[in-house]
Amino acid sequence: MEISGDRKREVEKKIDLQLGRFIDFFRNRYGYEKVMAVVKRDVTSWLEQLYGPPEKGGEGYAPATVNNQQAALSRFMKWLRVRAPQLLLERSHQRDP
Repeated sequence: MEISGDRKREVEKKIDLQLGRFIDFFRNRYGYEKVMAVVKRDVTSWLEQLYGPPEKGGEGYAPATVNNQQAALSRFMKWLRVRAPQLLLERSHQRDP
């Protein structure tokens, strides 16, 4: 997955926005943005925050929006595994199985 290059600029902006939301969540949670440290519970918490109502600290996004966010993150993680596996820890070294 290349974020820029062969895509329309509108698509690039959307991907940037979607991945940026996860990075912001992760940075606010841990104080850093090391991709190698992302585990399943982080993604689950992020999705819960996106779905959650604003009065409970969530974002209140519609299910379709949250699904798009999750798909963008999933595609990015797959891209990392193929293009930059050195940025990811081996499964046996991750914080959360």
